[in-house]
Amino acid sequence: MRSRFWAIAGTAMILLPAASACGTDDPSSAADKEAVSGAATAAAVVQKIGRDDAAAGRLPDDVKKSGTITTGISTVGAPFTFLASDNKTQIGLEVDLRDAVARVLGVKAVTTTTKWDSLLVGVQTGKFRVAQGNFGVTTDRLKTYDFVTYYNDGFGFLANPTTNQPTIAKLTDLCGKKVGTSTGTSFIGVLQSHEGDCKKLGKEPWKISTYPDQASFTLALDQKRIDLFLRSAIRAQYDAKQQPAKLAFKGTLNAEHVGFVLKKGDPLGPALQAAVQKLIDDGSYAGILKAWGLESGAVQTSQLNPPGLD
Repeated sequence: MRSRFWAIAGTAMILLPAASACGTDDPSSAADKEAVSGAATAAAVVQKIGRDDAAAGRLPDDVKKSGTITTGISTVGAPFTFLASDNKTQIGLEVDLRDAVARVLGVKAVTTTTKWDSLLVGVQTGKFRVAQGNFGVTTDRLKTYDFVTYYNDGFGFLANPTTNQPTIAKLTDLCGKKVGTSTGTSFIGVLQSHEGDCKKLGKEPWKISTYPDQASFTLALDQKRIDLFLRSAIRAQYDAKQQPAKLAFKGTLNAEHVGFVLKKGDPLGPALQAAVQKLIDDGSYAGILKAWGLESGAVQTSQLNPPGLD
């Protein structure tokens, strides 16, 4: 859906509050007091959630029998999934949504923590049935995986504040620039699929490089080896607020569906969708997002395999 990519997300895009957790791509990062408070508030909402017979009735027979759903998750950073101040307990929006859905379905989520770039492989190999990692829906991923959506994110840009990079308002604003992004993300495929757009305008194409963690891309920006870094809009805005001397937020493009990932055709998908929709309808979902200050990322309807980004 190329036309969806070109839409600019304005002030309705997710804005992360300044009083938030200090998140990095390092799984050892600990939460601050405000994040711990948010986690406690969200956990209180989750604890009040009970089983919904209609949603639970849609579970496949093997899950009804076992009473468990195996899930894979990665400590990707605040506010999605990160470590509390004990450096052991996982907290975050995706943790709360996982636990809330499990309570609606009356099952236990048996969770494996692994590296982010191993999550989709884990679904394919059957290591776990469901993966979470702020995965956006793309046309390429939809060929292999099913998605059950539970919030919206976007594409955000960071720059070195001293370089005075202009705000990115459309994709071709990247023409001629050196653009970094995280290893294994959907951003790489989107950039590659639009590489010819600059040539049509008589401009030089952008150059892509990838980085494994926050420290490496921040250093690349500091040393001016890249002009911009592309990542989740939520994370980009958060990072700029936490490190204003090193990182400047340079705009958001597009809204992207994010959700649970399953193997293509898994009959568990409709049950997860029904559970998320139940949480939306009864207000629990809104309570969880409010606890994390992410109300503007809310969806009104959970979708199974909505159109993905090209």
